[in-house]
Formats: sequence, structure tokens, C-alpha cells
Amino acid sequence: MKNFVAYIFLVCIFGLNIQVKSDSLLTLQNVQKVANYQMSFEEISNITISTVSKRIEKLSEAPGIVSIITSSDIRAYGASSLWDLMNKVPSIQPLSSHLFRKNKMSLRGDLIDHADNHVLILLNGRPLREGFNTGQNFSVYMTFPLDVISRIEVIRGPGSVLYGTNAFAGVINIITKKGNEVGEHSFAVGGGNHDTNIQKFTSYYDSEDFNAIFSFFRKESTGWDFSLSTSHPSPALPTLNDSTDYAERSMGMFANISWGNLQINSFYSETKYDMLGIIPYWSRASRNLARRGFIDAGYLLELSDKWKVQSNVTFNYYDLRIDQSEHIATDTIIESFLHGHLSDDVDILFGGLVNNLRRNERISESPIPVSYSTYDYAIYAQLDYKILNNLKFTTGAQYIFPEAAAKDIVPRFGLVYNINENWGLKILHSDSFRSAGPVEQLIMNPVLLGNPNLEPEKIQTTDIHLFYETEKQSYYLTWFCSEYSELITRLPTGVPGQTMFGNSKERVKVQGLEFEFKYKLSEHWFLNGSSMYQKTQNDKMLAPNFMAKMVSCLI
Repeated sequence: MKNFVAYIFLVCIFGLNIQVKSDSLLTLQNVQKVANYQMSFEEISNITISTVSKRIEKLSEAPGIVSIITSSDIRAYGASSLWDLMNKVPSIQPLSSHLFRKNKMSLRGDLIDHADNHVLILLNGRPLREGFNTGQNFSVYMTFPLDVISRIEVIRGPGSVLYGTNAFAGVINIITKKGNEVGEHSFAVGGGNHDTNIQKFTSYYDSEDFNAIFSFFRKESTGWDFSLSTSHPSPALPTLNDSTDYAERSMGMFANISWGNLQINSFYSETKYDMLGIIPYWSRASRNLARRGFIDAGYLLELSDKWKVQSNVTFNYYDLRIDQSEHIATDTIIESFLHGHLSDDVDILFGGLVNNLRRNERISESPIPVSYSTYDYAIYAQLDYKILNNLKFTTGAQYIFPEAAAKDIVPRFGLVYNINENWGLKILHSDSFRSAGPVEQLIMNPVLLGNPNLEPEKIQTTDIHLFYETEKQSYYLTWFCSEYSELITRLPTGVPGQTMFGNSKERVKVQGLEFEFKYKLSEHWFLNGSSMYQKTQNDKMLAPNFMAKMVSCLI
């Protein structure tokens, strides 16, 4: 423990990331007062969020462990992509693999493979999820326009009770600005070494009952030269020598239309980059090309001052081309939920959804030789009860009945106690699940086989979260304990060099401690810091035990 404290101290002293921004960039945040470091931390604790319970509530009262990144944070950090930005969030480690660059967010040491299927990305509360491997998010992390983001809410811990599959270790909700929140059109260009060039553009329209916003981002880079060869090839494979410039060419577009109670959000990205190869040729330079589309239409029906119905239709399109193979899949969700107040002390939420994953035909040399169309159904509910003015109890559950697996139920419970104006305590327990994706169920190639009988992965997490906030500083300490079961892994088939997806019967327990602080040195100078220690039973996770971060910004 002494070594850990010393390690954190050294990081805090030497690991500063200082960014200076000119006053001309602060005009909008002064108008909107979203430059939260000009607010006291007591005011920050009263910021309302929407991700934890699918309704507006104070951060200090939400039954979840949440980090918030505001638009002013994005400018202060100087991040150029979501990938860069997520590296500032406590307990998140962004990772790449030989096959999918900038694709993985390891949260709280959750690291089993290179698929990003244990963290669910939401766009304005709607699942931004591809229907092929359910874990290829590099195109989102690399291309989403940062200029259009109002804030990002990151839940550390399970979220399946309200959001279903993939909300396993955490949830990242990208909340965008509306047309009436922008205030100005903007255009910017940039460049760097390796022939890097960036262009971005944001425009808006605002009238009395209609507003719209559009944002565009493009990046191109030749990358650094990379050469590789198979020094000890398998007897079945030839010796290979290849080289690549490790280039990246990416583009992303976002649009939002608000017309009364109707909201339409859309996102399109196209990402092309060089990679190190694909099985069975691990050392062959190749390329990935991904096209991703998202559109969601949502309508809020206000039944009364206390009761509202939110309905959404969400469509995700994914086209992935790896070397010579192509995969096209869709994910369609129809969902509706009712939220209301039974009394001043009791809130309820009840909803249901239908989720369809579909791939219509075999394309090119795909390792999945069959078409598929599967349906998942779910109903969920949550109740919040204020036992006392400063003590809230939360309970909820989701009942899932997928077409290709057994029925199941995932619950959540929580107590949130605001002890006084400075101190607070949260005690939370949640279950989550992650359903097997089509690749894991259906893939067939010489070295890897799918398994159509896979059961969903499961996790149970308990959090004890203590927080202290004053006008200039705040501190957060969280103990968490997660137990994994039915983890989907690769098991030997008996054929040399071949494995098959299967559910591991071994339970894996992870315990950890998170510490986070924010310190306001002056009106325009702040420090953010965090650290995490986690220990996995039998070291089953391929993640470091220690993590520490420090950011110092002048705005």
C-alpha cells in the first residue's frame, strides 16, 4: 500500500498535462455558464444528469458512480477525439489490438479480449451498437465530432437494468447540443507530422419551435512506417514479409433536429486504417474499412405534469471490410417507457423493448457463411423512494427473454444518503449481462468456431461510494467488488490450433478502490486527479493493477 501511495504521489507531481486556451474560446461557455470550473463544487454536485435513471436527477442523488465531461472540459483538455478524451476519465484505459485500433475501453480493469462489448455507448440516451460483433466501436471513438458535444456522462458499473446487453462494466452517454445551444457557426483546420490534416465544421439553425445542428469531422494521416515478418511461422503458413505506413483516414458526421417534442438524431462515420493482420495470418499488413450509420427518432408524449411517455425507434447499420471479407449487419430497437411521480417521494419508470439483429446474405469471403435474424425482448422497471428528505432508496429489474438464449432477470438496489451539505454516501448493487454476438455464435474458419448455444455473460457489482464537496475542492472514494460468471471465452476443440467459443464455468472476482479529486486553484486554473487499484482473482484480467491520472488546465 505504501508503494501505491508513493506511485500516486509521483504521478501527481510529474504527470501534469497543462493546456492553455485563449480568452476568445471562452465566449460561449460564459454565455451558457457551462464552464463548470467557474462554478463552486457544491454547484457542480447539483448538476442534473439523465443517464443513471433515464430521467433528470441531481448527480449527488443519482444511484450510480458517474463522471461528467462538459464541453468546456473538452476545450480545456485539448482532446482531438473521443479516444483521447476517454483517457482523462477515472478508471478507463483506452486500448488497441492488432486487428482493431483505438477500439477498447477497459473500465475498472475489465479486459478479456479486444472487443469493446462490456461498455455500452449511448448517443443522447440511445444505444450506438453494431450488430455484427457488438464490440467494434473504433469508428465512434475516432470520428465523432467533439464540437457538438454538450457533455458526456460515464457510469462506472453495470447498467443493464435500463439499457440491456453490453451495459456490463459501464455506460458512456454522449449528450449533444441542440441548435439553440450553439450560438455560432465554426470551422477549423489543423495539421501535424506524418502528413496529418484535420478539418471540422459545425453549423446550426434556430427558430421558435424548430432547431437543427450539423457537425462534420475529418482526419487523414499517413502514419508511421511499419515493417513486419513471421520469424517463426506455423508449418501450415508461409513465411510472410510486409510493410505498411499505418495510415488513418476517418470521417464522421452528426445531425440533430428538434421540432417540439420530436427529436431526430443521426450519425455516420467512415474509417479506414492499416492494421497488423488477421487470423490465421497474424503478421500480414492489411486494412480495415468500416462504415457505420445511426438514426434515432424519439417522441415525448406528455400525459400530464407528472406522467410522460418516451418512445424511440433506433436503427444501427454496420459495414465492415477486413482485408478480402465484408460484413454488413443491422441492429433495430423499438422501445417505449413510462415515467411518472406517484407522490412527491415516489418515482416510477416502466418500459419495454424489441431488439432485432439481422444479416441478410453472405457477402464476399465472410467467415460467417449464413444469414441470421434474431429477436430479443425485454421489460424493465425502476422505483425511487425518498425515505427521508436526504435518504433515497432505489430498486429495479429487467426481465429478458431472448430468442436464442434462456430467460433471465437482472436486478439493482441502492441507497443514496446525503449526510449533510458536504458529505454523501452511496451503497449500490447491480447485475448486468452481455448477450453473445453473431460472430461468437456463427463464425467458422480453420482456427476459430462459433457456438450457437452460448449463454449471456453475467456480472454482479457492489459499490460503496463516499464523497466530500466544498466550494473549491471535492474528493470521491469508491470501493467496488464485481463477480463475473458465464464469461465467453475460447476453448480448445481437440483439433491442433483450433478453438471454439464457449462459456467458462469459472467465476472471476475483482475488487478495487478508486480515488478521485478535483481542486480549484483559481477561477481559471484547476486540477483533476484519479487513481485506481484493482485485484483480479487468479489474475484472469489482462489489465494493470494500478492506474493513476492527473490533469492540470488553465482556461
